Amino acid sequence: MTIDMRHRIMVAWGSDLRDDPSTWVWSDIHEDVEWAPEYTIKDGRSEGATQAETLSVSPALEVRNPDGRYTPEDARSELWPHVVEGTPLWWTINTGGQDYDLVQGFLSGLTPRWSSRNGRHKVVDMAVFGRLGLLSRGKRPLPSAYRRAVLASAPLAYWELADGSEASEYASALAAGTPLRSATGLLPRPAALAGPAGAPDSVPLLIESAAFTGEIVAPIIGGSATEWTVEGNAYLVAGAGNSFSASVVLARWNTTGTIGVGGWELVGAVAPEDGQISFTVFALDADNSIQEAEGTSFLGTAAWHHWRVSCKQVGANVQVQVWANGDLHDVSTWTGYTLGAITRVRVGADPNDPTVLDPATPGSVMETAALSGLVVHNTATLTNDHGAAASGFTGETPSQRLIRIGREAGFPVTVDPGMTDVVDDFDRTVSPGWGDEPGGKTWTNLGSGGTVSASDWSVAGGSGLHSVPAAAAYRFSYLDVYLGDVEVYAEVTVAAPTGGDLEPTIMLRGTSSVDYYLARAVIAPGGTVQAQLRRLVDNVDTAIETTTVPDLVHDAGQPLKIRAQIIGTRCRMKVWQGDVEPAGWHATETDDNLGGTGFAGVRSGVGTGNSNSKPVVFSWHQVVITDLAVRMGAQPAAKVIEIAQECERTGMGRLSERTWGVHYRPLNTLYNQAPAFELDVAEQQLGDPFTPKRDVTIIRNEVEVSSPLGRVVWVDEESQSRGRFEDTAAINPDTHLAMLLQAQARVAIGTVPGYRYPSLSTDLGRHEELLPAWQALQLGDRMQVHGARRLGHAEDLVDQLVEGRQQKVWGRRSWRVTLFTSPAAPYTVGVIEGLGGLTSPPWRLDATAEITQAYGAGVTSLSVATTEGPLLSTDSSDYPCDVLVDGVPMRITTVSGASSPQTVTVVRGIDGWDRPIQPPSAGPGRGQLRLWRAARTAL
Repeated sequence: MTIDMRHRIMVAWGSDLRDDPSTWVWSDIHEDVEWAPEYTIKDGRSEGATQAETLSVSPALEVRNPDGRYTPEDARSELWPHVVEGTPLWWTINTGGQDYDLVQGFLSGLTPRWSSRNGRHKVVDMAVFGRLGLLSRGKRPLPSAYRRAVLASAPLAYWELADGSEASEYASALAAGTPLRSATGLLPRPAALAGPAGAPDSVPLLIESAAFTGEIVAPIIGGSATEWTVEGNAYLVAGAGNSFSASVVLARWNTTGTIGVGGWELVGAVAPEDGQISFTVFALDADNSIQEAEGTSFLGTAAWHHWRVSCKQVGANVQVQVWANGDLHDVSTWTGYTLGAITRVRVGADPNDPTVLDPATPGSVMETAALSGLVVHNTATLTNDHGAAASGFTGETPSQRLIRIGREAGFPVTVDPGMTDVVDDFDRTVSPGWGDEPGGKTWTNLGSGGTVSASDWSVAGGSGLHSVPAAAAYRFSYLDVYLGDVEVYAEVTVAAPTGGDLEPTIMLRGTSSVDYYLARAVIAPGGTVQAQLRRLVDNVDTAIETTTVPDLVHDAGQPLKIRAQIIGTRCRMKVWQGDVEPAGWHATETDDNLGGTGFAGVRSGVGTGNSNSKPVVFSWHQVVITDLAVRMGAQPAAKVIEIAQECERTGMGRLSERTWGVHYRPLNTLYNQAPAFELDVAEQQLGDPFTPKRDVTIIRNEVEVSSPLGRVVWVDEESQSRGRFEDTAAINPDTHLAMLLQAQARVAIGTVPGYRYPSLSTDLGRHEELLPAWQALQLGDRMQVHGARRLGHAEDLVDQLVEGRQQKVWGRRSWRVTLFTSPAAPYTVGVIEGLGGLTSPPWRLDATAEITQAYGAGVTSLSVATTEGPLLSTDSSDYPCDVLVDGVPMRITTVSGASSPQTVTVVRGIDGWDRPIQPPSAGPGRGQLRLWRAARTAL
């Protein structure tokens, strides 16, 4: 049966691409289209490609234009001035009751044509591409992440300090801003020193070869007298052999209040023992003596660090916050002062100024000091994390980077939650317990204190509820995600505490009910909130870091929001209420007591002495768990499309175009998928040509992975007996280990045994039954062809991932599609079941087994010897298990015997065929027992 297709093409003239596509107004133009005999539409990766490509439509749509309405820049058109490139286009096919999307793209070209003799035949050729094509336009890269973050916060003053060696002053990065100029004729010498991530490679050296190079000054006009922030990025390298800390004044500023009458100084120091860097802010009196001082803890040995000083008038006192690299290090109250407005800033020093710290003091030499990105704000509360931006957002996942870039650049980005990710909005009703989160993982519930009852846990009204019946008690719920590097975000509502604290808590990296990290928000009577990082080891609770959250008073009427993260040994957390997430982390510390992987969850605690009416109910509205195993390095100054493609390469996921936006599927969403699209040879659903491919050109057994961190090469020695087949990949991870793992993964994909099927096709016009699955099909989905042995092929099942698509439509009858594919085998991976091991299949990777004699077809009891590694399991719960015995698919049902050889009972013919089998003595490669369609180790 051939379907009857009706085409509809619509254009959203005058739409704002930053708006939600559901708000666009569509105009139908299909009656004006002069239909070509055939159109070819492509999206995703083309055959053999390894990178996302934009949508294309060929030929361009030829649209009749007799009255000039589709002519660009023609003010006489009723559509003027909206006939422009970048306008959304939507092409659907209706098959008699159901609309199917064919194209969701944008106009990439508008070319008017008419008869050269009389001009009567007027048409406009409309070319179409996708969102990735739209992002590819233009050559100018995005500025550094730090510059974009600073400008988005509307600063009072900003100097990027990247003017180059020919500059006579340092220009403001703001329109009509005042430059920093030399007050002494000595300008800090610019040097070709790589700035913070993505910043220009030219910054002013304040100290070179242990000597000051000059000073620059600028007035500040319009500063706030009640709150302000000064921030920047500093580069410090101490001299060799120092016996004391080397220090340098990096920036100075003057204010009008009673604190810092003699000025403020931001001093950077390098410790002599281990080279760790710290920052301290000093407020000086009129005699240049220290009135007050606050500083950071040690920050590590990296040369570049971001610092930030935020001050605020609070009654008769001044609150001072000192931040470094996005982490809050200290909050202090300096009593009895007025703050005053900033009136002047100074960078560097006159070498002859006796008030500066001398870098050449014996035993405390600062060899090099530089400054980049100096900023003054009229607020003490920033709304984005400039510390993270200064690092180029190092450590965020590919998904997080894509979402952030989309938000900054104004285009929609959607991301599938990963295999180990969780987003639980508690949209269900359960009692007792919390039931399963939407991905199918079951919440485990435990508690201590008071009488523990199953009814202490329930889900109702869009919240997971913990009912804690007594003081000095807690209830918690966790999921067996078994993640090491992980981020958890949660929203919780709880009553105002009386008598004692209430403690909503995130749990991280748990290995038992008495071993896990805690990111605890401690709500005290009166509403102050502390951010506490703690660890529980063998049920011993130890504080790691505690910070009082500035400017937060708990409001019982709105959710408290907690974000906690652990990467390696670094734990950190932030707490807030309202829509604006704090720009940075409130508590950060390192701890190595609990390594490896573990569960994640939430805990509700009621402190000792609490007098709230019982039970105290904690309403958890949302819990989001994000796997941070794959993390990006510093974001470069590059075009949006280049950053997006770098995320795809580094994460090894799939980038595509969806609903006029960009969609990303993390690598672990490709694992262990159920088939989304299936073709049956017996039903004649597989089209021609069917051309399996097997040759050495498809092998990639040596992969070199490069990144800003260096290069890593991984080689599969076994397959190199057939020759060396090299490949390269340029990625941007945050660790060398990630480079090694990706090189290994790329080699595993490039050496997977079996055939390749570069393309598989079908005719949707003749197989309407396939249309619902086709409409739902996404790039990266798993597809299968059943019954290929009917065509004489060696494999009956063709198991692939969809990498790209080509659709050919001709009039109202023909709709042929071709799928560009890659093997699904590398994405069939083992899954950890609790702490017990791999559940599918139950097989040791280091086991080598073989049959001891020849057997005829149909024989089901085999003698199997283990020549290397452990014996085959005799546990009945480990079976059935599918194997290849001498290349013949079989299903093991039982194994018996406590020594080698063992007796293995099998079912034969599970793939529709059987033959006699021979032992190893019959020749190389014969008689081996191997897993069939074995699970692999995931990246």
